[in-house]
Amino acid sequence: MTKNGNKSITWTSFNKPKQFTKGTDSTTFTYGPDRSRYQKVQTRSSDNTTITTQYFGKVYEQIKQNTNTEHKHFIYLDKQLIAIHIKTDTTSTAGTSDTTNTPTTPIPDKTRYLHYDNLGSIEPSPMDKATSLRE
Repeated sequence: MTKNGNKSITWTSFNKPKQFTKGTDSTTFTYGPDRSRYQKVQTRSSDNTTITTQYFGKVYEQIKQNTNTEHKHFIYLDKQLIAIHIKTDTTSTAGTSDTTNTPTTPIPDKTRYLHYDNLGSIEPSPMDKATSLRE
């Protein structure tokens, strides 16, 4: 364990971070038998939020926060990441006595394309530039 004031880091036996803590907020990692990360749980006490991220290799992530579940699909070509497709499912039980989740207004899917320069560095997508100019 490493500690500095109200911040601390706990390590696994195989020298990977297990938990970061700052005050009452924490981030905890869980690893599989091959020592690859498969889950991250972030807890913020200030707004009582828990965000759970599950990792499935390099191709998929599932992020759950409150009533949203975000699915990130990482698309590769010749072992190089070329796009990230993001789909968000939203359910809500607000204002109902029913404990089953009901769908709400869908959030549109997003696809982010990655562009690389001659040295292999990622450059901003022209669509990202256009989006930021419109905002």
